[in-house]
Amino acid sequence: MKRLLLALAFMGSAAQAQYQNGNNLYQDLTSTAVAQQMFALGYIVGVVDVHIGVDLCVPKDVTQGQLLDVMTNFLASRPQVRHQPADILVLVGVGQHWPCKKDTRKKS
Repeated sequence: MKRLLLALAFMGSAAQAQYQNGNNLYQDLTSTAVAQQMFALGYIVGVVDVHIGVDLCVPKDVTQGQLLDVMTNFLASRPQVRHQPADILVLVGVGQHWPCKKDTRKKS
């Protein structure tokens, strides 16, 4: 029971740290504050790490800086979609930049 409560406590705090939408993510990506940029980068890398090989086929030699650039450019050129959930926008932005070749994703 203690483990369950501890897990729920961490889930609650993690949910508060999530970006709600692309506007929030873009604001941090374009901020002059390094801490905000690093938080945004960590979020993007986290989403990519969870989906790599399943929904995303990012080459192994892609740097975190490239991911940051891709998402900054993606959100800058599409202000009309920034109200969408940030994790979905990361999947779409990165997926469009590095599309999976047919049958390269892991089967569930």
